[in-house]
Amino acid sequence: MRFTRRIPAYATAFVGPRAGLGAPLASWLIVVACTSGCVSMETRSRGTVIAHDELLRNRDHLPQLVADDADRGLAARAFYAHEVNKSRFFAGISGAPRTGTAREALPPVFRDVERNFAPQTTVATAGGPTRGLTMLAAKEPDQLQRQAKQDDEAFWIEQRKTDERLESIGKRNLPYQLALAGRFVISTAEEVQRGLAKHQLLISFAVVGDAVYAFRVGRGGMRAQRLRQPAAVLRQWTTELVVAVRQARGDDWRALAKRMWLGLFEPFAAEMATAKIVTLVPDGFLANVPFAVLIAPSGQLLVEQAAIGYLPSASFYRALLARPLFAEKPRMLVLGNAIYPQPWQPLPTAETEARSVARVFDGSTLLIGREATEERFVDAIDNHNIFHFATHGMLAGQLAAQASSLLLTRTDEADGYLTAAELARLDLSRSYLAVLSACETSVSTDGGGSLDSISAAFLSAGAPTVIGSQWQVSDDSTAALMVDFYAHFLDVGAAEALRAAQLRLRENKAWQHPFFWAAFVLYGWDK
Repeated sequence: MRFTRRIPAYATAFVGPRAGLGAPLASWLIVVACTSGCVSMETRSRGTVIAHDELLRNRDHLPQLVADDADRGLAARAFYAHEVNKSRFFAGISGAPRTGTAREALPPVFRDVERNFAPQTTVATAGGPTRGLTMLAAKEPDQLQRQAKQDDEAFWIEQRKTDERLESIGKRNLPYQLALAGRFVISTAEEVQRGLAKHQLLISFAVVGDAVYAFRVGRGGMRAQRLRQPAAVLRQWTTELVVAVRQARGDDWRALAKRMWLGLFEPFAAEMATAKIVTLVPDGFLANVPFAVLIAPSGQLLVEQAAIGYLPSASFYRALLARPLFAEKPRMLVLGNAIYPQPWQPLPTAETEARSVARVFDGSTLLIGREATEERFVDAIDNHNIFHFATHGMLAGQLAAQASSLLLTRTDEADGYLTAAELARLDLSRSYLAVLSACETSVSTDGGGSLDSISAAFLSAGAPTVIGSQWQVSDDSTAALMVDFYAHFLDVGAAEALRAAQLRLRENKAWQHPFFWAAFVLYGWDK
């Protein structure tokens, strides 16, 4: 197939009026979005942020600060504290310097994953033991704790510097984007709101003890709501729904999906009914929820109503909107079924998938077996803008987010563990997409072992969109969905292409059950 990159219709709604879109543009650069950058400092001074010193005093119990402010009706402050808390776990990723994959530039504990971490081939998550997923546990927790403390200290130092620069910028009434290029800035609700489309909702969840809070941000404003059901109940509901979907037990999932929709979205029912794009920031066990299958009171599945996207934190979204879009020919790099050490088994079906998707675009590069190495991937970055990994994935908890890895073939120069720490130091700013397939790369535990870590690394490196799977599905249905997705995403955007591919897959009687089509989720930019 041959495709050309064009500006989707919705892009002008985001950036056209502000950027003077309409005149012929250079073939390589469409536009630099100004939605998140052109906000005066004056906007930030009206109770939307919390002073650095106050945050620092509460650093050991930020979730409680979120809950206290939300309960007092200080929604903007609560949202900001939640963003700080969510974003700090990715400090070592979002603040990583662009050094390539030079191993000496990595924090010591993440230079040798095999030596410092032990795989756990099965792990209890919602829905029971997972298949094909490997969780990583530190062999020396004290060493990891020390590194986590260093990363956190660096986060707070960097945030103080950023706050001081923001104050200086505000006094001179300069736009953020000109003065804070390259910095990861914690977003306020108002700043997130300015970057949303007309019919887009962003809902960020915060699990605090046995309470769950939801922050709803839309073009009309923001509000916070403590959900009626306690966390223990929602956790149990999540488990039951995931089991029903993953085990493909007839229509048992429908009643559970209706109950879960009410548990999470009832306070925002009116806004949800008109939303065309729903962007979610899950927290803890809620990352396991297959949101696409939730059923509204109208009887519609969420995927039938809206395109769905996920984020590690809302601040990542605002950063994505400030990046340039490129009009370049799609050039796909596919890595599949690498040669794995024990205890990981070969993935012949993943190799079949890799060969299938590599045929979607002319001139794709396919790396299989011995060729699927870290060096070949890094060397090919500048010449490719779509990356498809059909390989094993390994996830670590929040303290070890940088150790989460994609497993490739070991060589004399590289250990085969393509870690989040390494990914974050690459330059993927001219890429369109990264797809992580063939393993359960999105399953989360309460400890934070989810796609958040790997997706945050890709997003920080410049990739606007990451797609991963919440469970292993049929090889045939996955291949069909992926080919359909790739055939359309350049024209309609990643989230809409994924949604359309899922709905078309449902039309096949053999694949109507959500087990076959609801596994894949999208992190990052939904355009």
